[in-house]
Amino acid sequence: MTTKHRCNPFDPAQPHKETFVGRDRLLKELVHSLRDGKSYALTGPPGIGKTTLLREVERRITEDTERRKMSPMPVPVHVECSRQDERVGPLFARIATALIECLAGQCGRLLRPRCRRTHNQQPEEEKLAKALDIPIGWALKELRHSVRPILVLDALQRITNEQVLKILLGN
Repeated sequence: MTTKHRCNPFDPAQPHKETFVGRDRLLKELVHSLRDGKSYALTGPPGIGKTTLLREVERRITEDTERRKMSPMPVPVHVECSRQDERVGPLFARIATALIECLAGQCGRLLRPRCRRTHNQQPEEEKLAKALDIPIGWALKELRHSVRPILVLDALQRITNEQVLKILLGN
């Protein structure tokens, strides 16, 4: 007789459905609201499952068949913040690179090298919109579909530079 082993419901790398007992309504609200352009901040002490929840929201948005019919199409971009994010330029470059990787994974094509070089120069201007213009323009041209990045910034509390936070949050 064999015993069926359950997945570890507390592994953030592999969120399992049982992890979200009682949170399904919250998840649906987050997914639909983020997909429709609203912003949220998820806060709380370490170890309560924020990362797992964010990963599940990201997965549900990505797997939502309705999003491909939306214009612009929502694309979740997960970026884990770091204590080394002391300057806006490198952080914006990481966000833009994460968007490029998401788009490349979805369409199976890479951004052309010339565009990558230009993209790497943009973030120093400390404007996130400029950093994202190149990958968004590439997606429009290559995929024939406009995209709207949904930034899923994990561990935002690690950024301690007040100026970086002000620029990032648009204050």
